[in-house]
Amino acid sequence: MHIARAAELRAVSSRPPTTTGDMKIGPTVREILILVAGILIAFGLESWRDGRVERSEVRAELRSVQAELDENLPIIDRYIGWHQRSLAATEDMLDRLGAGRDVEVPDSTVWGVGFTPSYDPLRGALDALISSGRLALVEDPELRQALAAHSGILQDARDEETRSRAYVDLQLGTVLSRSGDTARPQSVNWRDQGVPEELRSRATRITYSQELENHLARRRLFAILSIESLRGVRDSVVDVSSRIDALLNRQAPGAS
Repeated sequence: MHIARAAELRAVSSRPPTTTGDMKIGPTVREILILVAGILIAFGLESWRDGRVERSEVRAELRSVQAELDENLPIIDRYIGWHQRSLAATEDMLDRLGAGRDVEVPDSTVWGVGFTPSYDPLRGALDALISSGRLALVEDPELRQALAAHSGILQDARDEETRSRAYVDLQLGTVLSRSGDTARPQSVNWRDQGVPEELRSRATRITYSQELENHLARRRLFAILSIESLRGVRDSVVDVSSRIDALLNRQAPGAS
C-alpha cells in the first residue's frame, strides 16, 4: 500500500504546473493576431487609396500629353512643308546646273536652298511625365515604351535639322557666296509670308563648279533626311496619341 501511495505521489508531482499566466496564453495570441490583421488591413486600404490617387494623377498627365501631341500635328506638317520647299529649290538649282555651265537662277530658288527651318516641338507635358518618374506608373507597357521612344524620335529630328543648318551655314553657304552674289535668307519670313514677290522676279547668275554641284547634292540629301525624320515624328505622334486614347477609354468605366 505504501508502494502504491508513493507511485501516486510521483505521478502527481510530474505534472506540469498550471499557472494563471499559462491560462492567458491563448487569448493573448488571438489579440496579437487581431491587432496585426488590423494593421495589415489599414496599410492595404491606405495603399489602395494611394494607388487610386496615383492612377488618377497619371491619367491627368496622359491627357495633357495627348493634348500636347495633338497640338504638335499641324506644326509638324508646316515644317515638313518648309523642308519640301527647300528640297524643291535645291533640285531646281541642280537641274539648272546639270548642263555644266553658268546659269541664271531665280533668287527665290537660291534663297530656298539656304532656308533651313528648325523644328521646336511642344514637349513640356511629356518631359514632365518622364522626369517625374510617373512614366513607370503607366499601366500599358506598350504605351510606356512608345512614350519613351517618342522622346528619342523628337531628339533625332532636332539633331537632323541641326546638322542640316550647320552644313548650310558652314559649307554650302560659303560655296554659294563664291558662285554668285547671294546671301542667306535671314530677312525672308517664309514661315508666315512665303517667298516675297521681288525674289520671284529677280535672278542671280551662278557660276558652275563641280564643288557646288556636289554640295547641292548633299543639301538635297539633308533636306530628304529632315523630311523623313519629321514624318517619323508625325507617325509617332499619331501612334502615341491613339494608344493614350485607348488606355483612357479602357480605364474610364472604373476610373475615379
